[in-house]
Amino acid sequence: MVNVSRQIALLCFFIILFCFNQPASAGPFIQTQVNIPDKPFSPFIFDQFHVAVRPVQGKSRDLQFRVSISQSEQILSANLYYKQSDELGYRLIPMERLPGMKPEFTAKIPPDQLWNSTVHYYAEFLTQKSVIKTAEQSVHLNGFEEDLSHIPDLLITEIVVNSKNRKGKDAFEFIEVYNTTHAPISFQHYQLRYRNPAQGTEMDDVYSFHTNPVTISPGKPYVFWLRKKGQEHLTVADFNGMYKSQLKEGEHLSVIESKGLSNSKSRLVSITTNIGEEISSAVFRLKPSWFSEHKSLLFKYPMDGTPQMKLISKIEEEPTPGQVIKAQIPSEKKEISQDIHKPVIEDMTDKKPVKPTESIEIKADVQDDQFVKTVKLRYRTNRKDDFKEILLQKDHNDRLFHHIIYSPELIGKEQLEYQLEGSDGENQAMTMKKTIDVEQVSKAHGLRFNVEEGDTVSGIFSLKATSDQKKNIQLMIDGKRSRQAFSALEADPYIAFDVKGTNLYFKNGVSIGKHLLSIFDDSTKVYRTYTMPIPEAEMNQTGPQTISIHAGTKSSPVDRLPGENHDDFELKNVRMILSNGTQIAPVNSKPQKEWKMGDGGNAKKVRTFQFEIPKEAYVSTYIQWDTRRLKEGTHFIEAKTADEHASVRVKVDNTGPKIKTNIQANEQYKGAFTLKAKVTDRWSDIEDMKAFLDGKPVSLPYQTSSSELDPGEHTFTIKAKDAAGNMSTLKKEFKTVHEHPEIPERVSDKTKVESSKQTVLTKDPTNDKLDYSFYRAYQYTSLHPSMKIFKYAAETEPPKSFNQTGEMSFSDQERNRIAFADGKAVETKDLQRFPYHRFQIKVHHHVREKDVVEAVWKGSSLSGRKVTMYAWNHQQEKWDKITHHFAKDQKEFYLKGLLSVRQYMKNQTFDLLVQDEIRKAQKPYKMVWMSDTQYYAKSYPHIFKQMVEWIRDQRDKLNIQYVFHTGDIVDDSKGKQWNRADTFMRVLDDHHIPYGVLAGNHDVRHKDGFYAEYGRYFGAKRFAEKPYYGESYQNNRGHYDLISAGGNDYMMVYMGWGIKQNEIDWLNRVISEHPDRIVILNFHEYLLVSGNRSSIGDLIFHQVVKRHPNIVAVFSGHYHGASRKVDELDDDHDGKVDRKVYQILADYQSGPEGGQGFMRLITADQEKNQLHFTTYSPYMNQEHFYDPKTYGDQDEFSIDVDLTPKMKSVKTNYFELNVYTNVLLGEARGVKSGKKASFEWKGLKPNQDYYWYTVAKDRFQGKAVSPIWKIHTKNDDETIFLRK
Repeated sequence: MVNVSRQIALLCFFIILFCFNQPASAGPFIQTQVNIPDKPFSPFIFDQFHVAVRPVQGKSRDLQFRVSISQSEQILSANLYYKQSDELGYRLIPMERLPGMKPEFTAKIPPDQLWNSTVHYYAEFLTQKSVIKTAEQSVHLNGFEEDLSHIPDLLITEIVVNSKNRKGKDAFEFIEVYNTTHAPISFQHYQLRYRNPAQGTEMDDVYSFHTNPVTISPGKPYVFWLRKKGQEHLTVADFNGMYKSQLKEGEHLSVIESKGLSNSKSRLVSITTNIGEEISSAVFRLKPSWFSEHKSLLFKYPMDGTPQMKLISKIEEEPTPGQVIKAQIPSEKKEISQDIHKPVIEDMTDKKPVKPTESIEIKADVQDDQFVKTVKLRYRTNRKDDFKEILLQKDHNDRLFHHIIYSPELIGKEQLEYQLEGSDGENQAMTMKKTIDVEQVSKAHGLRFNVEEGDTVSGIFSLKATSDQKKNIQLMIDGKRSRQAFSALEADPYIAFDVKGTNLYFKNGVSIGKHLLSIFDDSTKVYRTYTMPIPEAEMNQTGPQTISIHAGTKSSPVDRLPGENHDDFELKNVRMILSNGTQIAPVNSKPQKEWKMGDGGNAKKVRTFQFEIPKEAYVSTYIQWDTRRLKEGTHFIEAKTADEHASVRVKVDNTGPKIKTNIQANEQYKGAFTLKAKVTDRWSDIEDMKAFLDGKPVSLPYQTSSSELDPGEHTFTIKAKDAAGNMSTLKKEFKTVHEHPEIPERVSDKTKVESSKQTVLTKDPTNDKLDYSFYRAYQYTSLHPSMKIFKYAAETEPPKSFNQTGEMSFSDQERNRIAFADGKAVETKDLQRFPYHRFQIKVHHHVREKDVVEAVWKGSSLSGRKVTMYAWNHQQEKWDKITHHFAKDQKEFYLKGLLSVRQYMKNQTFDLLVQDEIRKAQKPYKMVWMSDTQYYAKSYPHIFKQMVEWIRDQRDKLNIQYVFHTGDIVDDSKGKQWNRADTFMRVLDDHHIPYGVLAGNHDVRHKDGFYAEYGRYFGAKRFAEKPYYGESYQNNRGHYDLISAGGNDYMMVYMGWGIKQNEIDWLNRVISEHPDRIVILNFHEYLLVSGNRSSIGDLIFHQVVKRHPNIVAVFSGHYHGASRKVDELDDDHDGKVDRKVYQILADYQSGPEGGQGFMRLITADQEKNQLHFTTYSPYMNQEHFYDPKTYGDQDEFSIDVDLTPKMKSVKTNYFELNVYTNVLLGEARGVKSGKKASFEWKGLKPNQDYYWYTVAKDRFQGKAVSPIWKIHTKNDDETIFLRK
């Protein structure tokens, strides 16, 4: 009876436990923490059954458990308990029984709930008679190794979002931040941000500390209490009382007045720099429950190189503000390198005077050799006022800093004064105070000028005198009357009009005569007023003024090319407005009449309006005054009418500022010195000054030294500009000594049985005394028994896995051939695959993480081939590129690279691989090109689905090797559309079909350039593990894929919407690194329907396409239609065509149902050396979107490409692995240049090899490191002398 009662009690316990817990697959940490005793209370414990654990790598990365039990009794429940930290204890997962007679159970820990390399676990079963428990076991998981170099300086370690209430509100919510470094961090350069992810960063709650600095101690947490409005009566003592803590305000805790944290919605908390760069972030979502009240969210540092903190405990632990557990933080503090250089600020603001209705955009580029953390703008519009101070954010599109000061702040003001400040956290740089004039219409009455007393003028200046009414005005300069005077308006008039129905990116415009005044290209559904000034210089001197308004194309307001689509919109209320507010209607036109603009129906592409300006409006007289003919200094200006007189004195300044520097021309500098400059101007204020050292911008004063600079000549350049616009440049040529000593030579080796005396010698170029430090080293070559060498040719470059089936070891003869750099070599060739040599080196057990490890390979390959050295990354389980070289004329060359011990050494073993970068197809291969699928994602998902499933089903039959997508994946960047696109494109992922994507304007909210949603669904994380994925630019905003098919090596290069100089620079860099590959460029916008390039297309063509001889084609979408353009290029400038570049547009979205699923099929014809293009729709089961009888070859054509398969080769002449340790063997200090330095190494063993090296330093930071030398102890006292 007792036994039955116990079983009933146990059964009730597990039923209750199960009710409070849900399966792991239901969401993160649904398997809630339960209080399971460390030693279970089970009356029976059995270990006689098998537990199989299989960590699943790759896409899922979950941890699966399979349990079989040899137990005949009926099992009522089966549970798996696991823990990843002793501090957090066990969690429970109910196991599911597998079908079959044999009792087998399975459980799974999803990858988002794994965060430690070791998982402890045991299983427990409830039967009718007993509780059965296995012994505790553990499993090791890869990918959770700690890498301090990628761990953020600041972590979010704990958040409480549902605290105890006071007056009906959460009163004690907090965010805990942890400093991972060895130095205090001032929080004045950081912000806390609280975000609703659905609303984006613009709606963040931002908590800044730049005016109320907080310092976080090294290796310590700091608590931010989010106190709500109405709870100001609560004190730090109340907070400490709630949490039983002893935090001191200002030392461990700060109070933030806040709106609080959501208890139930998806939210994100992040730490950013003041410029908006994310340091770390924590995402969370709670379900409303009494169970979550007053519980913590605990986070661990990120292990994947991203700022995203790992949630390791959700509403399971009691809050502990000011305390962290070991599982949350790295095992040691990060070392922070000293930062001595100031940021460099480039003010890119257009400082031209602005009109009353214009805004001013402050724009700057701020760079630093480490990190820019804070950029401030200080400005004022009245010198009597204090400066306003604004923190600037880095623009996510062009990576510059912008701030717009809108016209309401400028009307009635004469000048904007501003200054920019940048900080990297330790050093601060400031620009000089600068001014921008606001050209207000004068409010004065009577005779007046367009200059004021004391103004400075230069060059040819338009001098103007104005009266209240039209009068005859005489202008005189220094008493002399000017004869060349003309009537004029006092200020530029404006053209204003109302439009509606304009569409984004159509370049509609306004012109006067042949001069384009402005472009308006925003989308508007209701009437919007545009106002723009008309420069007086563009106006007719007499007669009516003619203004034209254009319905433009996406390329130009005045595009007359056939086939280009023009915008369609409505226009009304066109008027001219004079500076005094007078409005003038167009001649013979009704202002409120609505005109249709565009290329459809009764619309017109251009409408012209004429305006008659009344003669009485010309109240000014002006002259073109050439100030260059006058002496610099003060000049007297007079204006006279019959009844008025006015005069001013102005300064003429046509000379640039004077520049002085402390650097003496041709002087030779040694040691540390500082570059300084002083800029003055007699007549004008200094507007701008820039300094450059050897062409690179620097902030003055700039500290440097002869050890930092290359020996020889240097150029220090200062450029200055005054307020009158005059420029001056001063260049100073100076020299620095050759500071670094020569490489030390070994001159004596006196090695005995148990000791060795080694002597070195080197010279210092300036005869400085030298300090020598002698260190232990290790060196491994092919003759060393701990080195294994293999050869093979893999399907990919680099290989997909660590070692390949079919690898062959080097023979003894081959090992001997590469033991010395003597010209003998071992070569591996292959026509279809990528040959490689793999070196596996087991190093001495004393080699540690802080040692410097260098791999040196010498060899050759076929001319033009790229040879790359890789190292196996044990943490990420992939081959990392270390360095590469492009072979020339089959000459031998070196590959040298430094290796991280943390990343590349496991069990004291390094694995390196040197490989040449083409399988010859057994049958012709194909590629597929999709573009502008936005309407499928929005309205026709069944078509999108059918397209990708057809690619999947036809992959093997048609030998499809690759799929392109040139942007506009979705229509309006909404979650539903992204989910559809993600699901359909994942068909390609799931079936391992290589593909590449980029973002179109619809994917990034058009002008907003908002890449977050695109990055979430199609960012680098989606592609990073794919073997063909080359390199990501800004989370897959750009990338390239390396595809090999049929013996042809391709490089498919992509760059998304919003291409500027940084993107072009990246394109040029990565293409130049792959000169032996066939390059196809992919953009969203490039070619127009007319077959001409767009403006951005022209920029890409001239700055990218023409520079690289291996670019054969450019694919694009965006413009509705299909066209192509062929350019013949002479790459070597010998007058002969070297290549053709095929620029191709394909966008079928203007057809029925968003394009009816038509996409391009590209077939490689290697016999004809051609790529053949056709068009096909799986949805319609139809070829040709454009009927060939009507449109000819618009949909079917071929392009010429050299598709001859190329031989690949890797030829090793020599390989060595060098280990430079910091184990000090001896020192010699104050040694004269050219004199010998010695040390004796004692305690050696007889007949052994030892290695060492030396470092020679002078007191001016000059430094030289020797090669590694070998000594061999003998069994006698034999002494060997080496002299060079």
